Amino acid sequence: DMTNTRVAINYLTNAQTGKISYVDGEGSEVSHTDLAGKTGDTININPQAPVDWKIVEGQNIPKTVVAGPDGIPTVTVQVEHDTITVTPDQPKNPSDKLPDGKNYPSGVGENDLNQTISRKITINVPNKPAQVINQKADFTRSATIDLVNHEITYGDWKLNDNSLNHVDVPVVPGYTASQTTVDGITDPTVNTKLSDITVDYTANEQGQVVNYVDPSGKTVKSDTVPGHTGEIVDITVNVPDHYILVPG
Repeated sequence: DMTNTRVAINYLTNAQTGKISYVDGEGSEVSHTDLAGKTGDTININPQAPVDWKIVEGQNIPKTVVAGPDGIPTVTVQVEHDTITVTPDQPKNPSDKLPDGKNYPSGVGENDLNQTISRKITINVPNKPAQVINQKADFTRSATIDLVNHEITYGDWKLNDNSLNHVDVPVVPGYTASQTTVDGITDPTVNTKLSDITVDYTANEQGQVVNYVDPSGKTVKSDTVPGHTGEIVDITVNVPDHYILVPG
């Protein structure tokens, strides 16, 4: 009594899973992105590096993969520590936030990225106010922060401004300066040690000549009274023997 029966057997595609595996330089997985689809599906691959990491350039990362009967093939993406650079014109404090929301490490503040060396030259010119010359050299550098371990790598110090110029000490008649010039420093470094410089003047020895002359104008005797430039000295009259001082 059976009648002919058509039996249709259909196949449903199974759900498949896989992942994009982000690995560091040693091959250890840092993170992964889950992939999902069905057998035979073409799965788009859009890698997104984990927070504080970046994808290593130059890799041949497939744009798509096909889900197979045993799952979606794992796509391995190499990643490395991401970094951020702090410039000297925008230093950071530990209270400031990194892109990942963590605090900046110490070591990238104003004084870490900006340095100044300086000297003061004081020239004590006789009978005048002291001449003061302030000179300096400014240096800056950048800092690169590893966002994973917060290690800091500094760039080289760069000389931005230098006023450590040569100075000629003024010549003052009758006086001798402790030095005639102050040398300039054309290529200072942030480690150049500077000292303040003071230039003093010493009064030169002088002699005041006292001539004793007779009525004809002939010099009978000469005395020299010692002293120094600018010094007030007493003149003691020592009339030559057998002479008297002319009145008045």
